[in-house]
Amino acid sequence: MAKPEEKPRFSSLNERAKYKYRKHIQHVGRKDKKTVIEALKHLRYFEAFIQFAGFETFNKDIASRYVQDLFHRTKSVSFVTTNLKAVRDFLNWLERQRGYRTKI
Repeated sequence: MAKPEEKPRFSSLNERAKYKYRKHIQHVGRKDKKTVIEALKHLRYFEAFIQFAGFETFNKDIASRYVQDLFHRTKSVSFVTTNLKAVRDFLNWLERQRGYRTKI
């Protein structure tokens, strides 16, 4: 009997982008290791929301649905604020990277 296909739990392009971002905030941003890990956790939460599609699929519609989803899951205001700041900082960095400039 064949197993049903599982949804992917990661995207190789996303992982590459997150790796470069991690290096960037460690060296240029001079962030502590714990801060970097927390930022990556918030990005993982966002990735799970977009079902591990590529970050280049980001648009205003996804952003508004993500914010609504955070509030519907009754997350605390501090979590929502921290999460949105981490995702915003990452996407601002990503839009300046080669290959993403015209997509985001």
